[in-house]
This record gives sequence, structure tokens and C-alpha cells, in this order.
Amino acid sequence: MEPIKALKAIKKITSDYFTSAHMASHNNKPVVYCNVFTPVELIYAMDMFPVYPENHAAIIGARKMATELSSAAEGMGYVMDLCSYARCDIGWTKAGISPTWGLPKPDLVLVINCQCGTLTKWFEVLSRLYNAPMVLIDIPHSGNGEKDLAAETYVRRQLDSLVKTLESIKGKSLDESKFKDVIRLSKQASELWTQMLIMGENVPSPMTVFDQFISMFPIVSQRGTETAVEFYGNLVKELQDRVETKTSAVPNERFRLFWDNLPIWAELGRLSSFLADRGAAVVTSIYTWAWSQLAVNEYDPLTDWTISTCTLSILTLITESKNMLN
Repeated sequence: MEPIKALKAIKKITSDYFTSAHMASHNNKPVVYCNVFTPVELIYAMDMFPVYPENHAAIIGARKMATELSSAAEGMGYVMDLCSYARCDIGWTKAGISPTWGLPKPDLVLVINCQCGTLTKWFEVLSRLYNAPMVLIDIPHSGNGEKDLAAETYVRRQLDSLVKTLESIKGKSLDESKFKDVIRLSKQASELWTQMLIMGENVPSPMTVFDQFISMFPIVSQRGTETAVEFYGNLVKELQDRVETKTSAVPNERFRLFWDNLPIWAELGRLSSFLADRGAAVVTSIYTWAWSQLAVNEYDPLTDWTISTCTLSILTLITESKNMLN
């Protein structure tokens, strides 16, 4: 297999991000703990720093530290049936070890509950551990993505309240011009991310979901930054070149597969090699398609974000991702 050169940048991007996270308070940037579908663009526009406990847990898993840190959380009273992401992240606070030097203390804990129920309780724990205020954005479930005007009004009011909370913490008003600039960058990153995913339609496919998993970090944590746009711009350009030259991610591609659910972080390399040796290319996953629907317009981003969040349908994501198999 010929490796994708653009992916080499991920190591430095990740290292620089966590260095900046730990330096944030020294640079007058309040730290906001977020989960992946919160409107991170607001955080960047307010000159605050978003930190993702989920990312932290994924990196712990990838570095094969999950057993030790999960055990530490269990020693704090959290049962082993609890989500391993939560146990890994909570566990580091007791064990004191982490591949990212831990996470900086938050000034605010921000969580949106349209992912899973565990996240809300997990972030409540973090709020108590760090004695930090918590904001919950509550998203009503709308079945298969039907439009619900009452739900949209409800969510929009929460976003307006969130803006006031951020302004209070930062001590200044939201700069609408800067917010629009951040939104434009976020939209560019999301569009490039979607272009990358669509590359899976090609036969042979120029990348697999294992490559997509590796490339996720900027789209999760750095939407709204030049870093994300530059990285995905370089990645898409390289993938386009691979499509033109029919450079396959998997030699002698014979099977095209769909990956369902979360990555098995500690085993990505082994699984990738095992499947590639058998001519099997895993070309799409519902997990990676989630970020294809996050782009909003800079003219009224809060309204756009409200509508897209309230109508986000898991069935739509499944349909889009499985189309890559045709």
C-alpha cells in the first residue's frame, strides 16, 4: 500500500493543538470543554479555546492506555459497563497520566445531547471535578429528520443564551465580522471533508476509512481555522491525483465494505493490514459522514445551525455513506 503523504501532517497538527490548549490560559483564552457537535465556531470567534474530552479518550485508546485509565475510573466507582471513552477521560484525572499531558482545567463545560446520553452525565462529572459551570444544549429528537418549528425556536433560544454566557466569561461581545470569518473557514473545511469522503465512490478507492479515521482530528476540533482548511485542501488534492492515476489504497481491490459504528482505535493498523491483504477496501462509514452536514452559512449561522441540528437524521447519514458501495 502506498501511504497518503498528506496524513503525515496529523502528528504535528495534534501536537501543536494540545500545546496551545495547555498554553491557552496564559494567552488569555478561556478553555471550553466541548463535545463534537457543539458549535465550535462560536468558541473560536470569541477567542476562546475548545478542548474535546472525546478526542482525549480516542487518543488514549490509540496509544493503548485504555486498560490502565479505565481501571482508574473504575477505582473511583464508575462501573466497567460505562462507555470506555468516559472511563478513559475520567480515569486520567485520578491516574495522572495521559498521552496529551492531560487536559487543561476548563472555564466552561459545554455539551449538546444529540449524540448519546452518556455524554451529558460524563460532562456533569467533569463540571463537578473542575468546579466549572456547565451549559447543556438540549436538542429534541425529531424521528427521521422532520421539520419541527417549535424545536427550532427552543434550540435557537439556547444558542442566544450560550452567546451571552460566552460573552460574560470572555468579558467582551461577539465580534460578528470575526464570527463570519470563522464560519467561512468552517464551511470550507466541511466541504473539503465531504469531497474527501466522496472519493470513496471511485474504483479503486484512493483511501479507506482507516485513513479517514486518522484524518478526523482537524474536522472535529479545528473547524473554523486555517489549519483545518490547509490540511484538507492538501489531502483532497493528493486524493484527486491518486484517482487520476488509479492509485489504490488497497492493492488488488476485490471487496468494498462498510464500517459500522466507532473506530477500534487500538487496532486500526492491524485491521487495516488484515483487510488489505485480502483485497478488502473499507470505503465508507456512517461515523465519518456525520461531519459532512455541519457547514452553515455565514449570513445567519445560528439559525442555519439550529435547523441542521434539529433535522439531522441518522437515516440520511446511513443512506449517504452506503451509496459509496455502489
